[in-house]
Amino acid sequence: MAVAPTTEPPPAVLDPPDTPEGPRRLPWGPIGLVLALLFLAGCVGYVVGTRSSTPTLNAVDRGFLVDMSDHHDQAVELALYELANGQDAVALDFATEVVMQQRQELGQMAMLMNQHDVVRPDLDLGRSAMGWMDMGSPLSDMSGWARDDDIQALRDARGAAADILFLQLMQAHHRGGAHMADFAAQAGSDPELGVLAGRMARNQRIEVNEYQTVLDRLNQTANRPG
Repeated sequence: MAVAPTTEPPPAVLDPPDTPEGPRRLPWGPIGLVLALLFLAGCVGYVVGTRSSTPTLNAVDRGFLVDMSDHHDQAVELALYELANGQDAVALDFATEVVMQQRQELGQMAMLMNQHDVVRPDLDLGRSAMGWMDMGSPLSDMSGWARDDDIQALRDARGAAADILFLQLMQAHHRGGAHMADFAAQAGSDPELGVLAGRMARNQRIEVNEYQTVLDRLNQTANRPG
């Protein structure tokens, strides 16, 4: 009697064995390599396209960068006099914050000016400023700008007198700076600069209120009968 031929089931397709490092993956092969290269090319194209699409600065952006850089430089000058002559621990901390924060922002503005070929002129108190806000005036009349006699008074003051004068000058300085930064954040065209300007305005208004708290304390102490 003929024996019916036996049929064996086809061999099972086994998953690749695991390794100590985890499941072994089959090679991608040519198709996977092409897909990976296409993905990489797309990423590179996106980065290049993003960089090349950097918005052009408008007149507000350019004017703000130049004028606010001079404004920040003067704030640092005021803070350095306070650090040299003041005595109140909180006022000295405020001065340290001004030096650190405004120098950092000066660096950010310098980078943007370099990227967009904005030339910052040498300091000239007679040059026109704030024209980008339709408030053109000499630099010496810029919002919040401390006058030479005020700076000389701070340079000569010592102790609590230096603390009080520094905080008063910085309050006026910050109010003017916040006004300028608000305008730049609203009317400028560069998103990065708009974020920076908005942060400047917000921080400086907070600091104006903080300064007032310390001023109130210092003035009460100064007016207290001996």
